[in-house]
Amino acid sequence: MLCADAVHTCRLDPRLSLALGRGTARLHRLQTLLGEISPEIACGSHIDLDSAESVALPVSVSEIIKRVPLDCGKCHPELYLKGKHRQTFLHQEHLVVSEEPLAAALPKPCYRVEESEEEKLREELLRRGFSCLIPESQVATTHEGRLILNGMFQVEDRPGKHRLIVDKRPSYICERSLPWLELPLGVLFCRIKLAEDEELRCSGSDLDSYFNRLQQAPIY
Repeated sequence: MLCADAVHTCRLDPRLSLALGRGTARLHRLQTLLGEISPEIACGSHIDLDSAESVALPVSVSEIIKRVPLDCGKCHPELYLKGKHRQTFLHQEHLVVSEEPLAAALPKPCYRVEESEEEKLREELLRRGFSCLIPESQVATTHEGRLILNGMFQVEDRPGKHRLIVDKRPSYICERSLPWLELPLGVLFCRIKLAEDEELRCSGSDLDSYFNRLQQAPIY
C-alpha cells in the first residue's frame, strides 16, 4: 500500500523497473528494500535505507567519460544571448558577493571521488576541455581564509548511463542569483486542471551532454 500511494502521489509510471529518471530509480530502490521486510523479520532486523536516501554515487571515470564529449565548451552563449542577458553573461564579476562568508555558513559539499580515481578524473576533464587550471590564489576563501571547495559525484540517469555532477552549493554562497533564470518545476504539471473536452500533450528530451557544450565567459 505504501508503494502504491507513493506512485500515485508522485504521478510516476507504475512500472518502476523502467527507471525513467533519478527520482523513479530512487523510489524503485526504496520499494525493493521495503519489500524485503516481512512481518516475521520486521522486529530486530536491519534494513539499510541509507542507500535509498541519496542518489549520489562514487565517481567512476570509466563511466563518466562515456557522457563527457571530447570537445567540451565549443558553444559560446554570448553569440546567442541578447541585450541585458548578454551583458550579464559577459560581466559576471558583478554577481560576486564582496563579503567573504563564514566557514560555518557553507554547506558541506558531496565529494565522492576516491583517491585512486582523482588523478585520472582530472586528466580526462582537462583533456576534454571540461575544466581548466587556475592559481590557488584565485580560489575564493571564507572569512577565516579557508578555501571554498565544491563537491563532485555521479548519478545514474537511467540503467547503464551515468552523469557527473559538480556540487557547487558552497561557491553559490558567494554569487548573486539571476532573476531571469526562473524555471517552473516539472511537478507543477500535476496542478493543471483541464475541462472534459481538453487534453494536454507534452514531449521533452535531454540533449546529450548539453551543458558540457557551453563555454564559460572568458573573463569569469
